[in-house]
Amino acid sequence: EAAQERRRVTALAHSLPQLLSGVGLQVVRDTRVLQGSGEADFAPEEWAVLQRAPMSAGLLVGLAVGVVDPEEMFVLVKMLRDASTSHPLRLVREVTATATFETGLRADTRYAEFVTPALATVRQAAEILAAKAPADLAGYRQFLVEVATAVADANREGGILGIGAHFRTSEEAAAVEAIRKAAHPAPAA
Repeated sequence: EAAQERRRVTALAHSLPQLLSGVGLQVVRDTRVLQGSGEADFAPEEWAVLQRAPMSAGLLVGLAVGVVDPEEMFVLVKMLRDASTSHPLRLVREVTATATFETGLRADTRYAEFVTPALATVRQAAEILAAKAPADLAGYRQFLVEVATAVADANREGGILGIGAHFRTSEEAAAVEAIRKAAHPAPAA
């Protein structure tokens, strides 16, 4: 029933250009809009996993050095918002445009307790795409790694008054690599 409603709403949205041109407005079409997979191609629970994975990837990297600081959160949210309108992959645009930012993260969550569920979400998202939208898998994987990398590079860590500080700690680099590996799960035997 929810899937039928999503299809109905999607069909309605796709009919808007014709309706607008029918009343005399000029409609410029972006040919990227309908290329690739979108929300209607997935079950609601699959879509929820695809939505959680980018936020989980970014938050995991932020937690690698203790807590997610404001600069890291700003970069993460900005990257997701920008992707919702300008990413070349339709799947990424739709995932980020409809993301609810639900990750199960609490204010006192630490890396050790978040790493397993975050990597499981990333792995599950990759498995869903491998099964349902293999043509979009590489681009989605790349986006997850880009999100993790952007958060890792969001601010300088360590040093005194900025002297000796560097953009990415070894912990953040390890978290980015863990995201990369989780996005490439071993094929089922």
